[in-house]
Amino acid sequence: MVGVSELLGEKEIIFPEITALTVGAIAAPKHSWKVSRARMILLIAVCSVIGILIVRFSPFPKAVGLTAAFALCQVIYLMSGTSFAPLISAAALPVLMDTETIIYPISAVTMTALTCLAQYILERADVCEKENFVPLAKPDKFRWISAIVRVGAAAVLAFPLIHFGVQFCIAPPLLVAFTEFSDPQSKARSKPVKTVLIITGCALTGALLRYLLCCNAGLPLTLAAILSVAAALIIMKFAGQFIPPAGALGVLPMIIPQETLLIYPAEILAGAAVFMAAALCFRKKETYENTLLSAGCFKLLQQLRKISAHFPMKHKRSEHREQSCISRDDQNMNSDSAEFKRSSHSRRFNAVIEGKRPAYAEHNSARAFRVEPHAAKQRGKRNYDRAKPGSRLFIEKRTEQQPSGDKEHRAGNQHNYSH
Repeated sequence: MVGVSELLGEKEIIFPEITALTVGAIAAPKHSWKVSRARMILLIAVCSVIGILIVRFSPFPKAVGLTAAFALCQVIYLMSGTSFAPLISAAALPVLMDTETIIYPISAVTMTALTCLAQYILERADVCEKENFVPLAKPDKFRWISAIVRVGAAAVLAFPLIHFGVQFCIAPPLLVAFTEFSDPQSKARSKPVKTVLIITGCALTGALLRYLLCCNAGLPLTLAAILSVAAALIIMKFAGQFIPPAGALGVLPMIIPQETLLIYPAEILAGAAVFMAAALCFRKKETYENTLLSAGCFKLLQQLRKISAHFPMKHKRSEHREQSCISRDDQNMNSDSAEFKRSSHSRRFNAVIEGKRPAYAEHNSARAFRVEPHAAKQRGKRNYDRAKPGSRLFIEKRTEQQPSGDKEHRAGNQHNYSH
């Protein structure tokens, strides 16, 4: 592709998204999109023609055209029954690069068809895993709302970035990545920092290779493109994460102006970070439903508070009653704690006087004479079981073991035993 572009002198032949298709359909262990080969070619053809038409017939600024292309691609993306997001780049790239020639859609369709042919051959040779395509269900209201939010976010970023001349912060592969990452089931969301670094690394490699080999050494652009694709595949293989838009960002430096090569990686880093942060704001449908339910309950509580505000006297009375109850409970707790302290001190003093406890117990720490409840219970149980005949414990034990009868008779027996 790049070699033909150099021979014919037409940069519009270079279609960077073909690297993303190669990564997602061939290089990755599992297909990155749910799409058939026929729909892949058809979608690339339709979207590339839409991009050319916007550039030719739109009287509006570039930011408006880019937002319109992104919006139309979102509609096609949802109605296609696929998850083939690279179609966005096919329409947005000619708008961003001001491409008007019909050569661009012809090149895009041809390169996509060759990629599909290579995928078919590898599947027949059992090199790649074959997957049966099942069209996705019709988009629900939640997916449409997500698409509208994506278009709004892209529009907010497009106008100032293009105005200040840093248009590659919203490069078409980044719009593709934003669409894919906003899916709550995307695996790249679990490692956002690593994903941004892979994207930046591929872009940096492509820019450096063109600058060093083509601008300084005067070598062919084809060599820089081949090494850029190889470097992108090595980076993704080493990182263990295949991101198709990163491959496209490695080839995009081959068609951008030479004076923007050095600042290109910084723009990609900033754009990838912003789009990843925006994509992480998208959550599953159940999460939004729970949030809305919580918001509804909060609004209901607010309405109840407004209604209760019309009855201030009753509200004040209830508050006064609650405060009086709390103060009364505090007083009871204070009195109970004081009484408990007095009773504990008296029990300890009596134990010292009666000789059941050594006098130096008052000067030692409380831990030395603390008896755990379980240990005290077991000790009392052993004393109760070993009670000698005639002792008080023996009388109580015998009384409890007797069947229920006259209380006076048992009290008399106890009195006789004690004498």
